[in-house]
Amino acid sequence: MTQHSSSPQSNNPEQLTRLLQLLEHETRQLEAAKEQLNLKRHVLVSGQPQGLVPIDRELMTLSKKVGEIAREREVLTRQMGWEQHTLKSLIPTMPAQFVPRFTTTRDRLHRTAMDVQRLNQENRDLLNLSLKWVQDTVEVIATALNPEGASYTAQGGKKLKQGPTHDQATGQSTVIRSA
Repeated sequence: MTQHSSSPQSNNPEQLTRLLQLLEHETRQLEAAKEQLNLKRHVLVSGQPQGLVPIDRELMTLSKKVGEIAREREVLTRQMGWEQHTLKSLIPTMPAQFVPRFTTTRDRLHRTAMDVQRLNQENRDLLNLSLKWVQDTVEVIATALNPEGASYTAQGGKKLKQGPTHDQATGQSTVIRSA
């Protein structure tokens, strides 16, 4: 196979091995995140919000690790002259002994990243549904406690009835006092 200027510049076995290690490490971190996201979904469904704090801390740690690995991978691919290429497009240009392992690792990484994305969206939807339920419940309770028309806003402030009010300091209606 002839390489052109747009083909990868390096098929250095040490660099390929290091890239493969980084991809495998990134996949393991994403798989750990996937486990935490599944646990988070279980906690959300079971209605135990106090269980979210340690899960979110672990997800934050894993996210930082994945970011560090991605930066290291970007540096390596730049050194290899691969920054303009996708892994999928590069695999066919690699020495034959690397192709099966890179193909398997790339597919596993892609599948895991898609699962993480899906679980994130599902958890976001569950959180939004829970927040909507809490907001509706607060409004029902506020209306039941003060049926004359005062109720709480989504921000927690109180909505008051329209019309003249009474100034307790002067004993006058605020409409009369301001006139």
